[in-house]
Amino acid sequence: MRLKEIDEIRRWFDDYVASFYSTCGRLPQLELKERHSHRVAENAGLLADELGWDETNRHLAVAAGLLHDLGRFPQYRDYGTFYDFRSLDHGDRGERVLREDFPGNIIDPIELELIAFTTREHNKKDLPVERTDNEMELLKLIKDSDRIDIFRVVREHIKRGETDSIYPGIGPEGRFTPAVLDELRRYGKARYDQLRTLSDVLLFQLCWIKDMAHPQSVELLRDRGDLEWILDRLPEDSTAAEILESLTGSVLPSQTCR
Repeated sequence: MRLKEIDEIRRWFDDYVASFYSTCGRLPQLELKERHSHRVAENAGLLADELGWDETNRHLAVAAGLLHDLGRFPQYRDYGTFYDFRSLDHGDRGERVLREDFPGNIIDPIELELIAFTTREHNKKDLPVERTDNEMELLKLIKDSDRIDIFRVVREHIKRGETDSIYPGIGPEGRFTPAVLDELRRYGKARYDQLRTLSDVLLFQLCWIKDMAHPQSVELLRDRGDLEWILDRLPEDSTAAEILESLTGSVLPSQTCR
């Protein structure tokens, strides 16, 4: 993929988002996803550079990062929520947008298939099996890039006291939900529909560390202070500390939820 094609993809993305502003108004939730998409594209470029990807594949990563959340816009328009379990799978919806609305003459069909695959799979709980190396390399980079920015989004909203805009109905910090601790202990994963408190959300995020495909992704989170910031906020809880130790090992700084 060439830089010229990236510019065309950005113009298409901007027009796509603008169509929802025309229909729904400039809702903060849609603006949030627009900014998030651009930052995931930026993260993807940074990680591609760190991994030594060539220019063609770097551009592909940037494009996949920008387009990964296309399904969020019709999701919020039609359901008024970003919770997949209350609406639809936004990865599946994003793939449909690409296949139905994205101009087929902008990029090579093989590259479009890679982006469509990544868009569909980026939000899935488990990695798909029996896929090509190219598919998995791009998917893992986009999943890391996405999660890196979610750390930032949650941190910024907590600082502004606006967590209800991204996690409506979530209770305040201060305790962990037993069912969440149990799921994390048994399976290393939990479901969004189990999260009841902001402390659950932050612990859930930290457990993503074990699934980061690249150490460079964890380093980026550490350099930005996101990991220590979350650890400093977690309530003291020996079970949570044991879970983090078992899932992340020595990757995290000194833990405070002891």
